[in-house]
Amino acid sequence: MKVSVDKFRFHNISRFPACIFRDDILYPGYADIWEKEMASILTFKRPFTVIFSSNFIEATKDRAQRGVWLKRNQEALREYCRGIITIIENEEVRNDIIRQGAASTKIFNINHEIVASLEQAITLTQQLVGAIDKS
Repeated sequence: MKVSVDKFRFHNISRFPACIFRDDILYPGYADIWEKEMASILTFKRPFTVIFSSNFIEATKDRAQRGVWLKRNQEALREYCRGIITIIENEEVRNDIIRQGAASTKIFNINHEIVASLEQAITLTQQLVGAIDKS
């Protein structure tokens, strides 16, 4: 499946179905654009994952706005989003979180997984979604 990556600012979809969230360019008030991008991703009507780094920090207002959008769109997300994947490079921190059960928690009824690297996140995406469509 070919998608236009140009219209996405906060989601790198060049490796779709892996949607890699770009936390390196966040600014307060970004959530409006985030909502539009997520809505656009849902229009693909294809399974996907969203990948975050552990460095993801956002303004309280943006987090609240995203939470409202996620709740409002929970049904569509359940249908297409196969997982939220967080990359935590530090092995000790990653293992502590996994031991505490964070890897088995659900966020808005979507699986949340923790991995050590982007490549592991891509591999997990392939497992959760199936082979990446190369068309």
